[in-house]
Amino acid sequence: MKLLRHETILGIATLLFVIVSLFLSAFPKATTVLVASSESTASPYLININTADKEELDILDGIGPALADRIIEYRNNNGPFKSAEELSEVSGIGPAIIENIKDYVEI
Repeated sequence: MKLLRHETILGIATLLFVIVSLFLSAFPKATTVLVASSESTASPYLININTADKEELDILDGIGPALADRIIEYRNNNGPFKSAEELSEVSGIGPAIIENIKDYVEI
């Protein structure tokens, strides 16, 4: 039995599809895990409190635009922070805020 030209092309295309599908299935699939928490809006990366701008500081849990402005003002007037705990010198930042953000800031 002789195959027609279009039947041969269709057969080759089907075979290629199966080979590519098997090849791609050999690679692990990327997964995205989203963790939602109503308790924290903490940054997923480290923010350098000595170089961060207002928008970056605002990402930190408990730091809004007003506190971000105060952090920048304090930094400009007193020089770079030496530790996250030194943020307590900024008006409006207490131990609770420092505890929330200390793992997300770097010096």
